[in-house]
Amino acid sequence: MIIAHKYDHLLIDEINEKFGYASNTWLADSLRLLNKPQLAILNLIDGKTTLDEIASKLHLDPFVVTQFANSLADRNIIHFGVPKNLENEHISPKSLTLWIHTTNKCNLGCNYCYISTLQTTGGMSDQVRKQLINRLLVTQANHKLERIHLKLAGGEPLTQYKIWNDFILQATKAFESRNCELKFSFLTNLTILNQEIVSFARANDIQFGVSLDGYGSFHDNTRQFKNGKSSFNQVDRNIRWLVKEKIKVSVSSVITQHNMAGLLPLTNYLIEKKIHFRYSVVRGQFIDRNLLAKYFDQVYSVMEAAVEKGWPASKYFRLNDLKISELGTQTCSSGESGAAIYVNGDVHYCHVQFGTGLGKTGDIFATDLDLMDLIKIGAYNEGYKSEDCMTCHFRHMCTSGCPMYRENGKDPNCGIYHQFIPKLLRLKAKERYYILTQYKNA
Repeated sequence: MIIAHKYDHLLIDEINEKFGYASNTWLADSLRLLNKPQLAILNLIDGKTTLDEIASKLHLDPFVVTQFANSLADRNIIHFGVPKNLENEHISPKSLTLWIHTTNKCNLGCNYCYISTLQTTGGMSDQVRKQLINRLLVTQANHKLERIHLKLAGGEPLTQYKIWNDFILQATKAFESRNCELKFSFLTNLTILNQEIVSFARANDIQFGVSLDGYGSFHDNTRQFKNGKSSFNQVDRNIRWLVKEKIKVSVSSVITQHNMAGLLPLTNYLIEKKIHFRYSVVRGQFIDRNLLAKYFDQVYSVMEAAVEKGWPASKYFRLNDLKISELGTQTCSSGESGAAIYVNGDVHYCHVQFGTGLGKTGDIFATDLDLMDLIKIGAYNEGYKSEDCMTCHFRHMCTSGCPMYRENGKDPNCGIYHQFIPKLLRLKAKERYYILTQYKNA
């Protein structure tokens, strides 16, 4: 007599009249698409009723029910009395991600910018850039890194494009004989773009992370030139240019009290352009989260309609630092396989600490330590997490948010997450349903 048990952190939902899904929210990639008879079997699994009894209640072959139960156990949806340890094991990182603060100069005057040193100094010196390449080579060799990603940020990095053009070519040449993938991204407001930049980006597989806080005037509410002139039309033109040239673009949008009413047209715009995008709720400013939740509901409806037409939401969209597929124990790579380097070569735990006197772990001129050693000095600080967080369904998706912005041990967007994460999982299930039905109709 076989009795099965559901895992504690399980979400089960219907997506239409024929299908539903189950997902173990404490385990990556456990989502399983289920038809109605399979949902019926899962719903009757209660840790008391035998599989034979379930088969009898549903008038099904006991062998079929047992085989299906075994498949659910393989995906860690259920277990047979001895649950597995679902905590993620620590694996030594084989990649390195660095936020490079190329310059303090910026041509915009965004009202929520967190960089306290903005406009105080110019860009990174040639000496610092050369030393950065040297330390990258040493670090890669010491740790046999397989991938290094440099995010060139600021300030506005494209104000110094020619300098970083040369840096990219020098670094690429230095890594030619290394068995290591070296990637570059410009994190930019994209108000600056010309044919030289486009051609270079296409030839060297450079990616662009673009700040876009709304469609039209909603963007201009928070992102204007220092003279007050709007920037959206320029950014829109340059996004279209990059997309046309098949250069990878991802959009980051900071949602504030002033632009959240424009989420709907912005979402339509980004879906239409097939652009990866992330919505981040502003930090350090008041925002009406009850109202924001209503706008997010509208966004969900748009995404749901797009998924039904083949748009892969789980591939293209992210909310804050939520991890819907990969899961984790910390919010980002800082302190484990990532750090931030200031214009003078100082290494910080996180770029939001530039100019604050906090989070510095050393500098790139310390020849006795490589970059991974410096990261370990600022090892990820889990910080205080509330008791609710430690047992929450979404513990490994939310990770209680960034430790520098928690309130009473929680991400201040906790309530929104509880409403929206099940919807994101539902979108993921709908994607799989779409693929299944399209395959059958092919």
